[in-house]
Amino acid sequence: MLSVFGTLTAGGALTAGTGAFSSVQADRDIEVNVAGDASAYLGIVPASGPNGAYADVNGGPLTLDFTGSNDNIGGSLSGGTGVNSDAITYFESVFEIRNNGTQEVDVMVSPLTFFDTASGDILLALLIPDMTFPGNFTLGVGDAKMFHVVIASIGDATSSGPSINGTIDIVAEATP
Repeated sequence: MLSVFGTLTAGGALTAGTGAFSSVQADRDIEVNVAGDASAYLGIVPASGPNGAYADVNGGPLTLDFTGSNDNIGGSLSGGTGVNSDAITYFESVFEIRNNGTQEVDVMVSPLTFFDTASGDILLALLIPDMTFPGNFTLGVGDAKMFHVVIASIGDATSSGPSINGTIDIVAEATP
């Protein structure tokens, strides 16, 4: 009986094969869409509250604008054109980074600080991620991190004073 079972097993292996092959050529379709920051796998979007008006995606990359030329706030703030001189202004919940992908990611945001001086006046902008400092954090699928902005104007930093115009780097990598 044992010898019959061994023969059947060996015969089954011969008919099943090993799965090895010498060559394969296969044509497959690929589709790739480029999406704006709001609907990309790593979503970068304005916050839903009133301070989200300082962030804009307008179908493309996120921009932060705390100037009087920001069309999102022009009429809604009775003509305000910028932050106060010699003051610290805090904007809670300006934008968020959301993981719209299929796996957990480690995210790094830099720089978090922007700085300019003119005629002894100082202008400083600081991006503050919710509950994390510095700007390194992990996002699970569907998770998001809210960012706040603090702007400090030291001295009489009016329109002829310092200004900030910079770029934020956002890097996300799948966790191991």
